[in-house]
Amino acid sequence: MIVATLTPQYIAIVAVLAIVYFNRKKIPGMGKSVAQSLRRGKKQFDAHIDKVDGAAEIEATVVSEEDVTKAREQQRERDEV
Repeated sequence: MIVATLTPQYIAIVAVLAIVYFNRKKIPGMGKSVAQSLRRGKKQFDAHIDKVDGAAEIEATVVSEEDVTKAREQQRERDEV
């Protein structure tokens, strides 16, 4: 009968309650450190996204030599007409 009630969910709930009960004084500090970690992670993620966006803009503005040569030829043809 007792074995049937020891489901993983039940064990997890009991473990969380035990941790909360025995570490009541440490919970605000743990919350603060979790919040700081989330803020740092968000800053790093935003910096990475900015870096990737910047690289994409640079890549979009790079023009190959073939494109420049074709554009010059087209300009010459327009000038001749």
